[in-house]
Amino acid sequence: MNIEQQKNFEEFGFTFKFKDEVDNLYKDSLNVIHARLILDNEPIRWNYKGVCITHSSKYNLTPIVPEIKYPIFKKTPDGTIAKIDSNGYRIFVLCPDLSKLGYINNILCDANWIHNWMDVLYDSERGLYHGQPVWLFKGDNLPRVFLYNATNTSLYTSSEVLFYNKIESLDKVEPISIKALKQMPFIWEQYKAFIKEN
Repeated sequence: MNIEQQKNFEEFGFTFKFKDEVDNLYKDSLNVIHARLILDNEPIRWNYKGVCITHSSKYNLTPIVPEIKYPIFKKTPDGTIAKIDSNGYRIFVLCPDLSKLGYINNILCDANWIHNWMDVLYDSERGLYHGQPVWLFKGDNLPRVFLYNATNTSLYTSSEVLFYNKIESLDKVEPISIKALKQMPFIWEQYKAFIKEN
């Protein structure tokens, strides 16, 4: 296996137990991994989860797929954030076009998302992604809109930053629903300001 092929293995995000038996590795537009067995030129294929989809019982070249904890969040070049679940579905949770909020499709419909979309930090303890719009309920006052900063567990607005450990125990922080976000045209400008500063 040459250096370019080794690079391809690493780029696809998983390795094989028997690398020396596999050659001609590439990925098609549906994220199917294609390869050829060196000894007898037999083709073999895996889907994006590492499940073999070639009908051959002669060989058992099993990809070693790294464990991924879902959900994961990705950001497109225009800033749109998508939540991706373990079944391969994504939902747009924040984007400049409010009409696209809540749009769901399968990631196999777009082969670009793995390599061209950036990772978005996710705080699994609080269930919030970096930049997520949230409500802060403080006593009997009306809820206020903040964006969650997952790098330092704080709540952000253009005029104020509240650190999570400084929030009073009786205060409640809740994610803003997609339905509510569709009625908040200002949220995208607030998010852009947040990204510039964070």
